[in-house]
Amino acid sequence: MQRADNGLWCLPGGWTEPHESPARTAVRETYEETGLDVQVVQLVDVFTRPPGSHTSPHAVVVVMYLCERIGGTLQCSPEGLELRYWPLDKVPAWQGNHHQYALTAAALWRTRQVGQP
Repeated sequence: MQRADNGLWCLPGGWTEPHESPARTAVRETYEETGLDVQVVQLVDVFTRPPGSHTSPHAVVVVMYLCERIGGTLQCSPEGLELRYWPLDKVPAWQGNHHQYALTAAALWRTRQVGQP
């Protein structure tokens, strides 16, 4: 998704609502930002962004899930300028650590595909 606030590209995500699990947040935020219904397949990793990085005075904990599309129609939210599928090495400008997140998820996806029919 190309972000409306700065024009950089990112993966869907956002803040967890009160009493919401991180996995439920991933499903909700993906739907809100892309129109796609997904189900969580596996935890990718938990990343920590220290205070002061990417202009934020706060530390951020990112819980990343590998998800599978189960429905929905790709449509941009007011938070984005454009939605697009890209080869990861062709994305023009990534938001913060999102390139690292995408590479880590792609590596996990590839290992899951080994031995699959």
